[in-house]
Amino acid sequence: LLPTHGVDGARLLRQEFAAHQVRIHHRAVGCLHPARPDQAREFGAWLQRVHPDDRERLQRRAEHMLATPDDNVWSEEFRMVHPDHGLMWLGGTAHLTRDGNGTPLRMTGITIDVSRRRQAEFELRLHQNVQSRLARLGALGELTAGIAHEINQPLMASGTYVRLIGEVLTQEPPQIDIARRSAKKAAVQIERASGVVRGLR
Repeated sequence: LLPTHGVDGARLLRQEFAAHQVRIHHRAVGCLHPARPDQAREFGAWLQRVHPDDRERLQRRAEHMLATPDDNVWSEEFRMVHPDHGLMWLGGTAHLTRDGNGTPLRMTGITIDVSRRRQAEFELRLHQNVQSRLARLGALGELTAGIAHEINQPLMASGTYVRLIGEVLTQEPPQIDIARRSAKKAAVQIERASGVVRGLR
């Protein structure tokens, strides 16, 4: 598919099929390769102008369309390397005409330069990705603060019990029962903190 001339921002397309070869209509040649129109008439030359990442997909699509009698509508978006304008995104829609035996005769349709729309979509996706990452970082910060709080509380409590143990054991006489109960409470708080850590694994 190649543009032939502008029609309200779009371009007409025409390909002709003969002797198992695909040739571009003469009015479209200059749009593909103004300096070498003789090389632009063949479909292979047109395909070489398609971006390498899209080339195989379009090749398979064209082969399937030519080999499938009821597959007569072509609608694709692809990148093309224009000799003057560089990389362009094109959107093409065309209809394949066949003879009574189902043999392809010609394809006509339009292409539209959709580069601006594609660029806008890319920038939107980029913005959305940044916002999504910021949101995840914010959620991670909240989660980290919550975890720190859950661990800090039992550690502070156990520290209080340990200090109490030190105080009652230095008294005369030592308060063994209080120290024993405080040690049990400290162990409970330490186990509570350990439980929070285990829950993160």
